[in-house]
Amino acid sequence: MNNFMNNFGNFQRDVGVASAAISMTTSYILGGLFILLGLICIWLGFMVTDTSSNFTCKTDDDCKLFEEKCNQNKKCFKPAQRHYIAGTIAGLVFILLAIVIIVFSKKSYELSKTNRGFAQLEAIAPEINLLDSIFKAK
Repeated sequence: MNNFMNNFGNFQRDVGVASAAISMTTSYILGGLFILLGLICIWLGFMVTDTSSNFTCKTDDDCKLFEEKCNQNKKCFKPAQRHYIAGTIAGLVFILLAIVIIVFSKKSYELSKTNRGFAQLEAIAPEINLLDSIFKAK
């Protein structure tokens, strides 16, 4: 009986290490996507946005409803805007989140390779999730 429990524990450890490796790979992919999304947010923050309504006008009073001004072509326009701060903050949040996800996943993988109990817990979590989803389906 003791040999069976030892073999079962070793099996759970191996499953936990494999599960941690899969989680780490998934985290690298997700982290890469978050870094890409963060860089896109920063890039978009530095782009010039034109939000002019282009309505016909005679004076600046005609454009006050849109908080715009009347130009020489008799069209309402709003000066170009850039969203440096919002784009940079959003981009940095995504990049920071990506780094945190990757670091925690890597630490979890390293810990599951060296700590048998942690590896067994790493294996139990997906099994419990599977059982939970099976029983909720009824």
